[in-house]
Amino acid sequence: NFRELALIEMMDGMLEVRWEDELKKEVPKPKCMLEKDPEDYNEADLKAIKEYDEKCKILLSERERYRKMLEIEYKKLESTIQESLTKFDNSLFELFQTRLKVDAAMNHEQLKILRIHQLNDDRIRREIQEKEIVQNVQITEKESDYAHKQVALMQEATTECRNNYDALVVKDKAMGKKFKQEFSNTSATPAVLEQLVKYFRRRPKLQQRATQYPTLLLELARCVVDNDNSSFMPPEFHEFLSALETLDLPSSAAIHFDETVWATLVRVRRAKIESELKVRAYALELKEAEYTLSVVTKQMKAARERASANVAELRAAREDKIRLSRDLQVQLVMKQGLVETPLTGHISDFEHAILINPKIVEKINQHVKSAGSKKLDAMKQVTKFHRINKYKEWEYKKMRMECDDLAEKLNNIESIKVTLEVKQYLKELIKPHERDQQEDEGALLKQTEDNYKNTVKSLKDEIISVDEKIENFKKLNKKADKSILDLKCDVSEQQLERDLKMEETVSEAARRRMDMIVRRSQLVARIQQVHNDNLVLQTELELLRLRTYPTLKYKAPI
Repeated sequence: NFRELALIEMMDGMLEVRWEDELKKEVPKPKCMLEKDPEDYNEADLKAIKEYDEKCKILLSERERYRKMLEIEYKKLESTIQESLTKFDNSLFELFQTRLKVDAAMNHEQLKILRIHQLNDDRIRREIQEKEIVQNVQITEKESDYAHKQVALMQEATTECRNNYDALVVKDKAMGKKFKQEFSNTSATPAVLEQLVKYFRRRPKLQQRATQYPTLLLELARCVVDNDNSSFMPPEFHEFLSALETLDLPSSAAIHFDETVWATLVRVRRAKIESELKVRAYALELKEAEYTLSVVTKQMKAARERASANVAELRAAREDKIRLSRDLQVQLVMKQGLVETPLTGHISDFEHAILINPKIVEKINQHVKSAGSKKLDAMKQVTKFHRINKYKEWEYKKMRMECDDLAEKLNNIESIKVTLEVKQYLKELIKPHERDQQEDEGALLKQTEDNYKNTVKSLKDEIISVDEKIENFKKLNKKADKSILDLKCDVSEQQLERDLKMEETVSEAARRRMDMIVRRSQLVARIQQVHNDNLVLQTELELLRLRTYPTLKYKAPI
C-alpha cells in the first residue's frame, strides 16, 4: 500500500510518463489570467503570458506531429488489414473451390458406388429371374412330355375303340343281311318272311337322355341277351326291357306264327337289339375318346407353347444379360456449361446422349457464321443487282418510248398527201447546195438509225445476260434460304434445349440476394438512425436532468 500510495502521489499511479498522455493535458494558465484583468498586467505577468503562449504553440505543434504519426500508423494498419483481408478472401475462395472440388469428387464417387449397387442389384435380380425361368422351363417340359405320353395313350385307346366300333358296325350290318337265312331251317314262306321283317324292325322306345352313358347301354345289351330285368338300372331301361318282353309275346303279333319261327324271331331280334345297343355304346365311347383326345392334344399344344414361350423368355433374358455385360456404362465429370441435355436428376436423361468434341461445335459455329456472312454478301449483291436491273429496265423503256415516238412521227410524215403541184413547187425550190445538204442529212439519218439498231441489239444481249445472272442469283438465294432455314432450325433446337428453369432459378437467387443486400442496407441505416435518435434523446435527458438537478461546480459563499 505504501508503494502504491507513493506512486499515486508522485506520478499519478504510473511507472512511466507517456508522451501521448502529456499531450492530452492542457498548459496551465498563469494566475494573472485567472485573477487579474488585462489592464492590471505587469511585466512579470506579460512574461508569464508570453511563456504560456510559447508552451501552447509547442503543445499544438507536438499534437500536430502526434496526429501525423497516428495518421501514418493508421494508414499502415489499414493497408496491413486490407492485405490481410485480401489474403484471407483469396484463401477462403481457394478453400471454397477446394471444397467444391471435394464435394464434386465425393458426389462422383458416391454416384459411382450407387451405380455399382444398382448394377449389382440388377444382376442379382436377373439371375433370380433366370433361375425362375429355368425352373418354369423344366416344369413346362415335364408337363409337355407327360401330355405327349397321354396323347399317345389316348390315341391308342381311340384307335382300339374305333376298331371295335367298326367291327360291331360290320357285324350289325351282317346280322341285318343274314336275317332271312336264320329261317332257312323253318317252315316260313316268303310272305311270312316279309311279315317277320316288319316285326324284326320293331323296337321299344328308349328315351334319348337314357342313351348318354355307354356303361349303362352295355349293361342294357347284356340284359337284353340274358333276359335279365333284375339288375340295378334306371327306370327307363326297365321300361324298355318290359316293353321288349311284351313284344316277345306271341300275342303281340297280329298274325299267328309258328312257335319255332317266333322263337327264332325273338332270338334274332334280341341279338340285333344287343348289337345296336353295343354299337351305340361304342359310338359314345368313341366320341368321348375323341373329345378327350382333342382336349389332351390341346393341353399338349398349350404345354408346348408355354415351354416355347419360357425358352424364348430364357433366351431373351440371357441375351439381355450378355448385352448388359457388353454395354458398359461410363461415368464422366463435365462442366455444367458443356452439357446441353435437359436434366431431370435421372440416369435415363443420358440414354440417348452423344459426346461431341467442343472443337467440332466451334467449327460448326464458325461455318454457320461464315454462311451467314456469305448470305449477307449475297443479299447485298442481289440488292445491287436489282437496282441495276431496274435502272436498265428504265433505260430500255425510255428508248422504247423514243422509238415509238419516232415511228409515230414517221407514220405521220408518210401519211401526209402531197399533190403534184406541191412536189413540182418543192423541186423548183430545192437548190444544188440544198440537195447536197439533204443527202448529207439522209446519210446521217441512216447512220443514226444503224447506230440505234446496234444499240438496241446490244441492249437485248445485255438483257439476256442480265436475265441469266438473275436466274443464277435466284439459285444462290434458294441455297442461302435453305441454309438460313437449317440455321434457324439449329437455333430453335438450341433454344429448346436451354435450361430455362435453371436460368430462372439463378436469376431468382440473384434477385433474392440483391433484395437481401438492399434489406440489410436499409436495416443498417435504420439501426444507425435509431442509434442517433437514442443518443439525441439521452443528451436531451441529461440536459433535462441538469435543469432539474443542477450541479455546483464552484462552492458559493454562504
